[in-house]
Amino acid sequence: NSTLAGIDDADALLIIGSNPRVEAAVLNARIRRNWLATLMPIGVIGENADLTYTKQWLGDEASLVDDILSGENKFAAKL
Repeated sequence: NSTLAGIDDADALLIIGSNPRVEAAVLNARIRRNWLATLMPIGVIGENADLTYTKQWLGDEASLVDDILSGENKFAAKL
């Protein structure tokens, strides 16, 4: 959980249950700007949508959050 400006400083991003391209265009533009500058890893749990940047779709099951928190999912190392 970060501020909108905090996205500019993020090293990695995990999007859970959201499609910022549709739901928050300004937020999506901010994410894309940071991704273009740093190629930060972005993981997505939920809809596998085109977000205008490269992301790693992890799946759409809620149990993936537990897997990441426990370190069982490979994306956990990026966070």
